[in-house]
Amino acid sequence: MAILTYFDVLMCLLSYFQTMRIKNIVPKLKKLENKEQQTETFFDYTYSLTHHHCNLCNNYKFPRVSHCSTCGECQYKMDHHCIWTQTCIGYRNQKSFYLFCLYMSIGVFQFWYFTIRVLFERTVPIFQLVEPGVLILWVFTAFSAFFVGLMIIILFVTHTVMGCTNYRTLDGMKTKKCCPIPFFTFN
Repeated sequence: MAILTYFDVLMCLLSYFQTMRIKNIVPKLKKLENKEQQTETFFDYTYSLTHHHCNLCNNYKFPRVSHCSTCGECQYKMDHHCIWTQTCIGYRNQKSFYLFCLYMSIGVFQFWYFTIRVLFERTVPIFQLVEPGVLILWVFTAFSAFFVGLMIIILFVTHTVMGCTNYRTLDGMKTKKCCPIPFFTFN
């Protein structure tokens, strides 16, 4: 079981660093010299550049491109700006972010499993196994890990639903729905 825990931690760290490394920034294009129709190929699609323009970063705006106010750049298929990775989650790094959430959720389940196992499969009282200071630290860690773990699992489930329905966090912020499920709304 320890090998699975080490594997989970390793995969969680790899996907975390992969999420931070990959950027979704839309490349800067040259300004139009004349007002003629100009097209540009972007992710295997050809778009017209004459009408859509980002006022904040002075770049041409392709479909499904959003401007991140934190990064100051336009991001392709931007989902959200993540405070954990300090980068925008979008088209290029959404898979590694999803895997990061998956491995974090697995780690939460492993922690809860071993905590319950230690509590219920002991033959001597818990106070005889460890010192009181370690026991207080463990209780505090288990209490905080319960709430943090619950938030991580909710994040993973929400991104699973959003990935299956082609829904973005920005879409939810615009429509005031947390998830593409009818009963999840903000009032």
